[in-house]
Amino acid sequence: MGESPSRPHNPSVPINTTLTKEPPTVPQRESGPIKIAILGGDVLVSRSLEVALRRAGYDACYLNGSFSGEPAELPEDVSLVILAPRIGVERRKAFLSNGRSSAATAGLPVLELATVLDEVRAEQEGVSLVAWPCSTEELTRRIEAALLEGEGD
Repeated sequence: MGESPSRPHNPSVPINTTLTKEPPTVPQRESGPIKIAILGGDVLVSRSLEVALRRAGYDACYLNGSFSGEPAELPEDVSLVILAPRIGVERRKAFLSNGRSSAATAGLPVLELATVLDEVRAEQEGVSLVAWPCSTEELTRRIEAALLEGEGD
């Protein structure tokens, strides 16, 4: 009963009293933030990904249903493409087929957010799988890993 209300009940548990949060450190390209294109079937999920990745420091852009899969339709200087959940099979196949056959986008890293992980198919298609749903932190780790792996090619 004699405890002071300003002291924590368990003094061994640290308390974070800082109100400001350091911004995430995302590697920058010489021309600015890393550009990421998001292709997906679910507009709400795709737009949410776009917002979360922008907050993490990326230049993320959701390409709506008008994107036919032609590499020329990708924004200039895209460093990575995310295939969001519920992307249509035909749209997905068109992007992967056209992207791999174009010299400009053949080596572009592609992450697929999937609820069912088909490792064999992903390896055949040259796509890195990310279990969905996942946290923004996990997604940024996987993005950075894909970008670093792409630089090594």
